[in-house]
Amino acid sequence: MAINRAEFAEECVRQGVYFRIEPHYLLAVAQLRSGISSDDDGDRKGPFRLTQAEWDANRNDDEFEIHFESNHISSPMRQCAVAGLMAHRAFDAFSSANVRNPSALELYLQQWPLAASASLATDFLQALDATSGLLGPAADAVLDDPQSAPPAIANPQQSTTRPLPQPVTTGAPEWYNFAGSEIGKREIGDTNNGPEITRYRQLAQCGAPGDPWCAIFVNAMFALCRHPALPGTRSPSSQSFRDNRNFVQLSGPALGAVVVFWRISPNSGKGHVGFYYGETAKSVYVLGGNEGNMVQIAPMSKAQLVGYWWPASSDKPAIARIEVPPGTPDQKTQVT
Repeated sequence: MAINRAEFAEECVRQGVYFRIEPHYLLAVAQLRSGISSDDDGDRKGPFRLTQAEWDANRNDDEFEIHFESNHISSPMRQCAVAGLMAHRAFDAFSSANVRNPSALELYLQQWPLAASASLATDFLQALDATSGLLGPAADAVLDDPQSAPPAIANPQQSTTRPLPQPVTTGAPEWYNFAGSEIGKREIGDTNNGPEITRYRQLAQCGAPGDPWCAIFVNAMFALCRHPALPGTRSPSSQSFRDNRNFVQLSGPALGAVVVFWRISPNSGKGHVGFYYGETAKSVYVLGGNEGNMVQIAPMSKAQLVGYWWPASSDKPAIARIEVPPGTPDQKTQVT
């Protein structure tokens, strides 16, 4: 059964932006695998031709708050969300193993390695060409700022992107500028490990191999400060900044302030911590570590915001809300 291609393209833009996967990649994959059709092909179902096992392995995710039923596999729009999550996970797996972004073809083969064939690159190029014209109208329809949508992918060998906003630096405190220079550093190999994470633990003088490292990263950035020296909490806990004598709570946000979130419940002792970058109506954008297994700027839910802190020995900043431009996707608080 045919699918309305314009509506399907709009959903690919929504989910691509949300999962930080290029929308054209999702569109082209559906074109390649099914011609963007909801018909089944044996045990492969829907526009992305997912098996029930693939669907069940990816239909629930707490971080991105998707929770589908087993029989929802027949919904083309829900398949867009699951395909976005699958591509997000495949992107992370490839870039962690290879320390670079995958090409569109490499990303596809990371998801479906058995799909390799002599004609795959040619077939993929045809799918990209067949769907490129859908992107502009779809972005116009669903994004606050259509210019924020990634451009079309020209060929399967083109490197895919996961755009990282660059931090504001004018008037920023020293520790925030140090953190900005770390953007793109990521875990390698085992979870919460790798040479960069080891360096952060050594600088922070806290944590052990395998520990979630958002607080370790924040402490490491303070440890880099020398004029004056700024002590951290020497704790790998994201909540350690809330009651540490080296930090004072602010009445509101400021560029570079330590911003703390809770997870599970406000009193669980679990959450996330990083540096304030800006905000939208629903999200606080945080420059921090252990965000998608790397250092980056990511949006966290305001519903789980605890508050803002500042080094006690530094001059207090002006409290100022920083607006993040429209068209940037919301993402829920991540686990650290």
